[in-house]
Amino acid sequence: MKPRDLTPFVINLRRDVERRAAFFERFAAAGAPFREPILFDGVDGRELGAAPTWISRGRVGAFGCFLSHLTLWTRAFAAGFAESRTPILVFEDDATFAPDFAERLTAALAEVPDDFDLLYLGGQHLTRNRPAPTVFSPNLYRASNVNRLHAYVVAPGALAKLIALFWRGDFSWGSRDAGTPSGFPEACVDHEIGRAVERGELTAFALRNPDATGNDWICGQAAGVSSSTGKRVDEKTWELPQDLKGAG
Repeated sequence: MKPRDLTPFVINLRRDVERRAAFFERFAAAGAPFREPILFDGVDGRELGAAPTWISRGRVGAFGCFLSHLTLWTRAFAAGFAESRTPILVFEDDATFAPDFAERLTAALAEVPDDFDLLYLGGQHLTRNRPAPTVFSPNLYRASNVNRLHAYVVAPGALAKLIALFWRGDFSWGSRDAGTPSGFPEACVDHEIGRAVERGELTAFALRNPDATGNDWICGQAAGVSSSTGKRVDEKTWELPQDLKGAG
């Protein structure tokens, strides 16, 4: 797979004009080897009024995030991306780009196997009380459980899997997961995807830096007010602990 095979999107709330402009400035500076992402209107949680009990702590922002990603997958599926065999690349509008973004993305895509479902370009590996990611190739880990959805690739065949994951009717995914760092009983969209990967329902990979001392991720999250939590956050990359970088 090559960067030109991807169709990129960026999720942005219509009211967040400054975040949108800042994202496209960062994207232009990154020298990405594919066209500018298609703007996708996210679901504004504040307009929903309330969130269901299975959303983390009842946050309307987290519910809006869930619906934004689910709507994007559904529209991509309806538009024929699964049949066209075209992977989609999804960014949230706070995604940041490493200086070597273009070079390392190209190298990683060349190593992704045909049967992949997800490829995380950034995120947070959950390693407490669960298996750590393992080295798959020089530029890839086989992921175990990753949180965050600010930068990820979805294989064409995975669109239906992701949609079905959240419409199977039982919503058992909102139950307590003792392995999560926070330990609270409800979940967010990225939490359930991580659990599905851990259960073997989805096959996921994550970026790896061949230089064990370098940063693995090529996308972080910018400082600002989180659309999901409403809290101000610092810029983060959630790097894998150094003692796990060489784990095979």
